[in-house]
Amino acid sequence: MSDTVTLYGISGTPYRYWIASIKASAFKAKPGNYAFARLTRRNEYYVIYVGETADFSTRFYGHHVAPCLRANDATHILTHTNSEDRSVREREVLDLIPALSPPCNSLLDP
Repeated sequence: MSDTVTLYGISGTPYRYWIASIKASAFKAKPGNYAFARLTRRNEYYVIYVGETADFSTRFYGHHVAPCLRANDATHILTHTNSEDRSVREREVLDLIPALSPPCNSLLDP
């Protein structure tokens, strides 16, 4: 399997994400976008939640949608280093959510 996966927004824009196990503990202190996902039997990633952060190194511990992630059997964190400008990261989230319909995003605002 590849170390990356491409997610497509509703606009058709491709976004390349690095793949890490949900159990990964070391992420660099960089801004970007991320997705929690489950690897399916067909070796595809089913995206459960899409978000953005100013700092990957602190974002994933005690995440606010953790109960939903557990209920949906999240197995991986997909990360995409992005701009320090939060509005750029938020635009990516808003492009991906309608295309992927992640169940944990439907519970709250992005």
